[in-house]
Parts: sequence; C-alpha cells; structure tokens
Amino acid sequence: MATAPTPGAARKRRERNKAFVIEVDGKPARLYPADLGPADARRVRRLDLGYSLAQVMDSLTDVRQADIDVVCLLWWLARVKAGETDLTFEQAESEFPSYEDLADRAEFSVELDDDDEDPTPEA
Repeated sequence: MATAPTPGAARKRRERNKAFVIEVDGKPARLYPADLGPADARRVRRLDLGYSLAQVMDSLTDVRQADIDVVCLLWWLARVKAGETDLTFEQAESEFPSYEDLADRAEFSVELDDDDEDPTPEA
C-alpha cells in the first residue's frame, strides 16, 4: 500500500541538498547549510563581526547585496568545514583587500544536488 508523502518532505530535501558555492580564482568552496551546527555558530560569534551565523544565512536572500565580509565569511567557513581547520578568518579576509578585488576574483551561486529532481509533489 502506497503512503502519502510526508508534508514538507520535498522542501526539506531541497534545503538538505542546497549548497552555497563561493568560487575564487576558479577554485570552488561549498557550504552546506544543513551541515552547520552549534560549533559553527560559536566559531562565527567569536569573530565579533556584529552578527550571528543565523543572521548571515538570513541575509543571503540576495547575495548581490551581501557585504564583502559576509561573502568572505562564507568562503572561510566552507573551507574550514572542508578540512582546512587551521585557516583563520584573518587569513581568508586578507585575500580580498577590496570590493573590486572580490568582484574580479569571486563568484557566488546556490546549487542543488542532482537528487533534488524528485517528482514527488510537496504536500
């Protein structure tokens, strides 16, 4: 007997498969919001940038309006999560001395993994 899809399952699957991709000089770094936890929030809070990880994630509705420190933060956090645990935020931000430099060298996008193509309608 077939069962009805769980309410919101398609939306949850999309969120789980979403990745913010920051590509610098052709080298991508992916940050999966679903993989972020309390340790990451604490890591961001310790930077004393004036906002929390939740505020950063909420601000990404239009990345073209994101401040240079937010894009740098995401790039740094993606790299730390990928295993570059010794990389400091200060090292990462020193690679972007200006908005012009960021615009010339970096691209930002949101990707969904291939298995997001599930035809199951959201309930």
